[in-house]
Order: sequence, then C-alpha cells, then structure tokens
Amino acid sequence: MPSALFPDQTCLPHVGGGGEAGGRKQGEGPSGPSPSPHLAQTPDDLPYIPNRAAWRRALRKQLHADAPPPARPYSPASYPQCFRGVFAVFLTEDFREVHLAPLTCGKWSCPDCSDRKVARAIAQMLAGDPERHLTLTTRPRPGMRYDHAVKWLRKCFAKLITRARKVWGPQQYFMVPEPHASGWPHLHVLLRGSYIARLWVKRNWADITGSPNIDIKVVRSAPNAARDLAKYLSKSAPILAAFPTKLRPFTHSKGWLPEDFNDPTKLDEVRLFVGLARVSPSVAEETFRLLGCHVAPGQDGPVRIVARPRGPPPTDVAAHLLTYGDSGQRTLAALVASAVPPAGAPRPSIDDVKDRIDYLTDDRRPF
Repeated sequence: MPSALFPDQTCLPHVGGGGEAGGRKQGEGPSGPSPSPHLAQTPDDLPYIPNRAAWRRALRKQLHADAPPPARPYSPASYPQCFRGVFAVFLTEDFREVHLAPLTCGKWSCPDCSDRKVARAIAQMLAGDPERHLTLTTRPRPGMRYDHAVKWLRKCFAKLITRARKVWGPQQYFMVPEPHASGWPHLHVLLRGSYIARLWVKRNWADITGSPNIDIKVVRSAPNAARDLAKYLSKSAPILAAFPTKLRPFTHSKGWLPEDFNDPTKLDEVRLFVGLARVSPSVAEETFRLLGCHVAPGQDGPVRIVARPRGPPPTDVAAHLLTYGDSGQRTLAALVASAVPPAGAPRPSIDDVKDRIDYLTDDRRPF
C-alpha cells in the first residue's frame, strides 16, 4: 500500500496473517521472515496513536528498531544548555539552502554562550592588527565594588589615551579588564598606532591614578596576544554580568575594526532572515527529509542544521504537514513550498516568501 508520508517506502510491512492456513510459517511475511520478531502485526498491538499517519511512523520506527541509528548531522549534547527549541530560520541569497540557527540567551553568565562571545571577541582583536600590549595597574581602593572599579579605570584610561593622541598621534585600542587575586581589576590593552614611550606612559598614568605600575611590550604574535586577552575576558565577563550595571566586558575604539568588518556585502555568503520556528532538532531534520531536502551540518558549527531542497516538495506531504503538523513543522513546510517554485516558474522575492509563510501557517486559513 503506498505511503504518502514516506515516498521512499513503497509499501508497509505485511500486516496480519501468518500461520499454516496461509501457506506460510508463523512469523513469515509474503517474502520470508519478518524484519523484526517484535513487529506489531495490527494497530491494536501499538500504544494509542491519534491517526493512521502517526501509526505508520510508529510502525516504521519498529521496523528499524534493530538496525543501527542513522548518522545525524547534530548531537543533542552539542546544543547550548539555554537552547529551548526555537530556531532562527535563514535562506541563502540564491534560495538554495535553508539554515536553522538555535536561539540562545546570549548572556556572559551562560557557559555555552560565553564561549561563542569570546570567540567573536578574538576575531575582533585579530581584525584590529595589534602592535603593542599595554598593562595598566592601580592601587586598590577599599570599599569600591568591582564594576565601579572597572568603570573608574576606563575613565582613567580615556584620559590617558586622549593625552597620547595629542602627543604621539593616532592610537586605536582594544581593552579588557582582569580581576586580580585581591579582587581589584587592572587593564590589558591592545594598541595600534604610532610609537609611545614607556616612560611617558608611566608618568602620565601616575599623574592620573597615582600609580606608576605599567608594562608595555611589542606584540610579536597576534594570535598569542588575542589568546591571552581572551583568557582575561573569560575571567572578568561573568563577574561583570552579575552586577546590575551590566557593563560591557570589553571595549574598543571606533577605528579599531576595519571599515568593512561588519559589512554584510563582504560576507562569503549572504543569509536572509525569514522568521522563527519552534521545533526540536530531530523533528526539524525529519521534516526536511519528508519534504525532499538533503540535510547536512552547517559550516559554522554542529548546532546548525542546513537543508538543501532538491526541488519542489511533494504536494501530499506538504499538505499533510501544513494541516496536521505543529507550528514549527508548518513553518518549515511553508518555507520550502514557498521558496522552491515549480520548474519554469520565476523565483519569488524574500518578501513574497515571508508573506506566503504567514498565509500558509495562519490557523484561520480555510483548508
């Protein structure tokens, strides 16, 4: 019997029968032994399932219960702890790929999110092409909170860099505070610009803060310098995140990054935001496969799901998902159906795709 939900499965396993009266031994199907000795022979042998399509899925799952699980492009353990089953959905500019990126809390106090934020900070450090590493230390002020101390140190450094620009010329910086063992912060600064004399920095820092403790050295390896500051950033960011002031754990000058660093036209691949989909990773992967897509892991990490449609989705599968699927399945089905036009039809714009998704996923839409 053909299956509309599973085009690659032309028929369901033999149901019922068996025994001597049918001319076959007990446990054999029409073409030999059943694939699994525990296969349910009737719908009554399975738990209560609301509809026939769900029973077919459960039956198919039992068929492959003894086989090794297929390789997945993701691992549930690789998803952030703060992931709650909501994906941001993107389309590539040529509409050839659908990208699902998990939405996370983005807080520095979250271990998984902080790792990704540190990685982005390292990219910004390297993009600035640092030339010198400056360390600025002051004497602790009793009774001052850590976040207030960081704010005071930044004001002191702003005075120092203003003086340096007047005397030595243009200077760009990337600054990260680090907590000392005593709990008092000091500053690590990556500099790019004209030469600055060590003695001049020492004298002016003492004039501003009352402490002459500084260290400045040439950066011989930018990756090593970025790695050192990333270590300090990992120590300081969770501490600052715990205070209500919510200070940024690092700052940089306006000219530190190249002009085209955040230019989307310079990216290797432009991705267009479509919307959000609340769906589990396993359901998203299975939905894409039912819609005739090739599913593969994304290049940005194992937590992304990338689907490449092979063509317009099967009409009966898309109709079933749009009618009986949950909100996430309806969104993905509407996206593939809207973004992949039939052969010979013009490709829609991204606004047309969004409007079509809104219409197809609307619960008030007449069937």
